[in-house]
Amino acid sequence: MEIITWLVKERGLTIIMATHFLNQAFYLENASVPTRVALMNEGRIEAIGPPSTVITSDNLKDVFKIIATTGTTDEAGIHRKFIVPLKNIR
Repeated sequence: MEIITWLVKERGLTIIMATHFLNQAFYLENASVPTRVALMNEGRIEAIGPPSTVITSDNLKDVFKIIATTGTTDEAGIHRKFIVPLKNIR
């Protein structure tokens, strides 16, 4: 993730990334990298925008069928967002 951050900030590159690790989107957003995500469900885009507005408990429930919470922590003076899956509801 550090390399991606460096490529965007120092080289001015645009990165397109597909991942199932949603915390990676928060990592990039926390690193002040301009980040937009598309939350997909069965080939359809359900939501698009900044991670903090798209990756919500309600969207995770609707798309991934999980109960999850999102939160923030201050680690070494750095404000970080994260997701904690709590229960599968399939």
